[in-house]
Amino acid sequence: MDISTFLGSKSARIGAYSWSASPLSFPSCRSFFFLRPGAEATDEGVKLVPESTKHQGKSLLESFRLTVRDSISDTVRLFRGLLGQSGFYRLLSFLIFIGFLKVIVMQMDYVFPKFGIRELGDGAPVGRALGD
Repeated sequence: MDISTFLGSKSARIGAYSWSASPLSFPSCRSFFFLRPGAEATDEGVKLVPESTKHQGKSLLESFRLTVRDSISDTVRLFRGLLGQSGFYRLLSFLIFIGFLKVIVMQMDYVFPKFGIRELGDGAPVGRALGD
């Protein structure tokens, strides 16, 4: 049985690699559940900081409203800080450039085989550049 076959169906190589790497990543994912809240690792050692609860003494609906308000204000603050970074715009322009390259490659993938067969004739090795 080949590693790239799973449950009788042939999967892509990347899928086989993902399945084979999964047992290695599951133990580290499970370890996150056992992290202690409020534990901070400093140069002096581990310090336990008690968790502070926000909105004590409020009703359920009031605490929910205040939590939503706090999360919205934190999100706005985070994005303001992100938009203030010059590196963010460089990253954004790079990702847009990569997106346009992807559009060009996909256009060539759809258009070139018909064009190549029309121009070069039947039996032309068209489509092998993006294949295997």
